[in-house]
Amino acid sequence: MKEVVSNIKKHTCPTCAGQLIINQERQMYECPFCGVTFDYEYFREDDVLSRADRFLKSSQWDAAVDAFDFMLAKDPHNFIVLRGKILAVSHMHSLAEMANLQYQEKVNILHVMPFIENAIENSDGEKKTYFEKIKVLYESAEEYKKEKALVEVSSDNKRRQDVRISSEKKSSSDALFMIFGGLFAVGCFLLYFVAEFYDRKGSAGNEILLLVIGLLAVAFVGVLVGGLINYIRVRLLGKKNIAEAEKVLLEEGEVLDEHTQKMESAKKNISTLISELRKIERSASKAL
Repeated sequence: MKEVVSNIKKHTCPTCAGQLIINQERQMYECPFCGVTFDYEYFREDDVLSRADRFLKSSQWDAAVDAFDFMLAKDPHNFIVLRGKILAVSHMHSLAEMANLQYQEKVNILHVMPFIENAIENSDGEKKTYFEKIKVLYESAEEYKKEKALVEVSSDNKRRQDVRISSEKKSSSDALFMIFGGLFAVGCFLLYFVAEFYDRKGSAGNEILLLVIGLLAVAFVGVLVGGLINYIRVRLLGKKNIAEAEKVLLEEGEVLDEHTQKMESAKKNISTLISELRKIERSASKAL
């Protein structure tokens, strides 16, 4: 029993970090500060680690974090536990998921980075290199997300300019169509009344027909001149707007290419880092 008591004195409460005491009657560990109790078996490291691993695999993130925190309180340099804690706070089952944008988008790098820094600080040698690479991995993932967002913005801008160009071309066509439409309508009435005039030639009331024909002729010329002026105005303005849109389109194309290259570079870097991390994991596992 003395040996058990000696080992128990090393335990701290994972809830409040207080020193645990033994409740001999209940055969349990008890925290005198927050009242939480633990079965003796809870503090067997193998059992806690396997439990943390189960929590991680079943996406019970908070429970996994608690289990890893408990083990880190006992051994802050444990490679497996440090790695597990990073995964748990990232809500990921493995680092390979960083290659999937679905998982990258839910990772809050500002929240995770302190735990990565802590792992770097509490490691040395190859294990330290491992966590330094994890830091670069997360930074690359953040870079990928940022560049992807910029690519989407540039793509939207290009689509808007394409729509603008199409709209300006359509405006010119519409202005031309309106000229022909107006001339056709007025021309039809003009021809009708001219035909009526000749049919009723010599009859009374032709003066009224001549007045109508005159007014229609004036309207015909007015539609023609006004339509041409409007068409020229729309055409000139359209050319200016199309030129501006094509300039923006060219600039956005260059920006899009730049961000696409950076995005692909970050994606390639993520893939390379994951491969390197897997090699270190295998090496560290053998060492353990």
